[in-house]
Amino acid sequence: MRMALSPHSLAQNSPKQAEIVSAIRQQIVSSRFPPGAKLPTVARMCVLHKASIATVQRAMEYLRNEGFVHTMKGEGSYVAAYPPHLSHFGLVLPFDSSPSGQVQYIVAWRNEAERYFGENARPGGRMRQASFFHEIAGPDVAAYHRDLIAAIEGQKLAGLIFPNNPYMFQGTPIMQAPRLPRVAVSAEPIDGVRVLMFDGETYWQKVFGFLSNRGRRRVAFVVISLNRIEVITPYLISTAKRYGMTTEEDWVQAVDLAGPNWAENAVRLLLKRGGNDRPDALVIADDNLVPAATAGIVAAGARVPEDLDVVAHCNFPWPTQSAVPAMRAGFSIRKTLETAVDIIERRRRGDDVPDVSIIPAHSEYEPKDVHS
Repeated sequence: MRMALSPHSLAQNSPKQAEIVSAIRQQIVSSRFPPGAKLPTVARMCVLHKASIATVQRAMEYLRNEGFVHTMKGEGSYVAAYPPHLSHFGLVLPFDSSPSGQVQYIVAWRNEAERYFGENARPGGRMRQASFFHEIAGPDVAAYHRDLIAAIEGQKLAGLIFPNNPYMFQGTPIMQAPRLPRVAVSAEPIDGVRVLMFDGETYWQKVFGFLSNRGRRRVAFVVISLNRIEVITPYLISTAKRYGMTTEEDWVQAVDLAGPNWAENAVRLLLKRGGNDRPDALVIADDNLVPAATAGIVAAGARVPEDLDVVAHCNFPWPTQSAVPAMRAGFSIRKTLETAVDIIERRRRGDDVPDVSIIPAHSEYEPKDVHS
């Protein structure tokens, strides 16, 4: 189930209507009127704001449409049980520029958000909603994000969640709005944002722990070429060595995200060799490459696990297809999203939250201790 913010057609027809909307909304957001509280009568609001009945009624209709207020016939108006500033989360997804439009990290986030917020919106459960926004670059970033900025300025979001570093939004209202909790997945701290960091060391512990317990010693890698190969290759060689394994420069194959099918050719060439010239383990370090890379194993005539073991990256719980048995290792998008929501809600309550929270790696296999 996916829920999205939709701008309502009701216009704020007068400065006085806008004034009333702003005043009541601020009283709700500041907890002067908490969820479930009864609001003053229309007659009382007319006196308080020196406004006509029609103007107050239009203001209340606007607040009802925005989700802040509900009215019970014959009883008056109340603050909604789940007003948007406490229950509506904005998920700002990275712009997907791949030819297939299916970068698996983004797919996993969208799938998990639809599942999570759908389940938490069921009757009897805790009401939470989500809206999806997409990063769009341009000379004036703010101009491309009017809906998001309108939601922020209308105080209709409990917080913002960024699956990637939101560097492109620096200096815009998206990052400058006060009292709006923001959480981002990032490899480095960000001013004004609570950061979730994926723990790479626990990832390698799980990968090499599995391979070590399987008796593997010669490991090859297929990676996305986002990092320069002259940087990532020495890193992988030294990391394998720390865990008592060996690799070689030409056993590290980098594939462009725009052409993941090239991973099949790369793996087929890796496995053409015989004996000790061929790796006995393969780590597919990006889930976009898993279908093609495992197809390369089949094309090379290699057997799993007789000839080699395979570790395939996964954004849990949303694995990509594999043509051979593979141990999945990566990070839980489910845990990451739940942590982000918890941080936002704790910030809303005024609780202390660390600037950086570490997300440990997750795998289908829990090995014995492997010391680095």
